[in-house]
Amino acid sequence: MNRLRVLQSGSSMAALGVGLALSLTLPGAALASNVAHHPPRPTPPAAQGTVSALGSGSFTLKTPSGSSDTVDYTSATAIRHGPAPLGTTSGTASLAVGDQVQVFGSQSGSTVQATSIQLMPAAPTPPASAGKG
Repeated sequence: MNRLRVLQSGSSMAALGVGLALSLTLPGAALASNVAHHPPRPTPPAAQGTVSALGSGSFTLKTPSGSSDTVDYTSATAIRHGPAPLGTTSGTASLAVGDQVQVFGSQSGSTVQATSIQLMPAAPTPPASAGKG
């Protein structure tokens, strides 16, 4: 069988196989065999819900559970419109009461320090029923 055997791990390792000798120098940790490489998981939002009030440098967010969080932001906070991560970016002036948002950043109690805010698409409005006639 042509199996490889790792003899030493760390920043250097050597592998031997039938009729094969190979030496590799790796930066950092050694490779493990049969390890699937998955893209990193996206960071979950610190808070999400509906903007219920706007202030200067903050807004109130009503969460799906019915509680309220205060979201603090700065001029450096990215506001993204459209699907993450490729949505367009605009300033905080584009926020409005009633917007559905996901807030990314750090949360302490009921206050979130936002590093980015993702505006979610508005829920589709059901079509008006056609009149009978």
